[in-house]
Amino acid sequence: MKKALKDLFIYIFAGGLSRLLPLVILPYMASRLNHTEFGIFSLFQLYLSLGSAILLLGLDQAAFRKTSERISTAEKHQVMGTALYTVLIMGTILTIASGLFHTAVNQLLFEGELTHPVVFVALFALIVSIDVLFITKFKAEQRTSEYLRLLLTRSLLFFLLMIILLESGLRLEAYFIALTVSELTVLLLMSPDIAAAMRRGFSPPLLQEMMKYGMPLFGVGFLLLLIYQFDHYLIKEYFGVEETGIYAYAYKFAAIISTFVLITNNVWMPRLFEKGISFAYDYLREYTAYILVTSGFFLLLLFSAFRLFPGLLIPAGFGQTPYLLTILGLGFLFYAHSQILDSILLNDHKTWLLFLFNSIALVCNIVLNLIFIPKYGMEAAAIITALSYLLLWLLILQYIVFRYRELSLIKTGLEGLLITIPFFLQLFFEWIPLVWIIFILLSIFIIIRNRELIYKLKSLIINISG
Repeated sequence: MKKALKDLFIYIFAGGLSRLLPLVILPYMASRLNHTEFGIFSLFQLYLSLGSAILLLGLDQAAFRKTSERISTAEKHQVMGTALYTVLIMGTILTIASGLFHTAVNQLLFEGELTHPVVFVALFALIVSIDVLFITKFKAEQRTSEYLRLLLTRSLLFFLLMIILLESGLRLEAYFIALTVSELTVLLLMSPDIAAAMRRGFSPPLLQEMMKYGMPLFGVGFLLLLIYQFDHYLIKEYFGVEETGIYAYAYKFAAIISTFVLITNNVWMPRLFEKGISFAYDYLREYTAYILVTSGFFLLLLFSAFRLFPGLLIPAGFGQTPYLLTILGLGFLFYAHSQILDSILLNDHKTWLLFLFNSIALVCNIVLNLIFIPKYGMEAAAIITALSYLLLWLLILQYIVFRYRELSLIKTGLEGLLITIPFFLQLFFEWIPLVWIIFILLSIFIIIRNRELIYKLKSLIINISG
């Protein structure tokens, strides 16, 4: 249990801080860049995550699984070498293709507004993919101190460089320079592991085995990325790069809820399910309730900050941020719950179901966005995103309840709906104390209903530690 708590602290501190620092600097960046530059920055980040996912093809998840097993060091290096060479080959092809079709790609992705070589997208995607691959290995091997050092080095270096370069008068170039230095520094710190992996070389049979495990997870993740990004792209197409930046500004803050749940799940879910499915179910409802209350608390803090300090957090031209954040935040609360429920299907090797459910949500997302974004713009995009996550949550919840006969999860779903009530009210009432009072009362009610977790802690410590 001590190890679990230590890992939880490190993953939340390192993982959370590495994602929080870019958010802290975001209002400053938005005020320093013009709307077109900030829109390009937002689109570049979206394409970077999409390109990295394509290059990795789920190999990072397969590598996590393989390197966390009891295999020799040489075998671990072989796993990483196989994944690394695959990423390098894919990245080289993507870079060459983007260079050959520079003008067309620039027009397609940035409406021709990117004044830097569009090949940067592919090159940075390759660097980020390698970083993700080996940081995942450190996490799998529970090298927590190195994991902490890597994430903090990358985020702090990026954060400091951005401030210095923006203050020195650079604009969009500041982002590219800070990203280059921070990512290459992390690669340098991981160079011993990278060199060892490269010496072990490439194994086609091992690649086939890893792809068999990683590709379904890649499919699910890729669909989620499309749900994340399709509305951004449509806004760019219909309203220009500038509007995309404004929408992405609110979206990045709302997505912090998903990040928090993902980090906590990475620590606790494997420890619950390694003791058996029945053991995990004994704690899943209470765990879910506490995580949802905590997620709602963080989201409400964000809302309150934007309402109380608009001059500090809302740059000129970004006035729609609080309203968009409220709608998107509702969607991410549903998505946060579905992230927890995902673990049940993943543990039962039903990745194909997650792929199916995400496909349904994506199709609905695309159709609705195509219909309503041209007419209603960013507001429609935010509402449709929230509805897509609500649909995904409902699909996963109803399947698990009926497939596994876990009727207690219906109560968890109702508690999830309860915690969203204050955020619906936030859309109509701007009196923050009222929203806080309702949220606190509902949170107390949910915690009392799940107070059994307090009495189960002794058993949980004994079981996990044993």
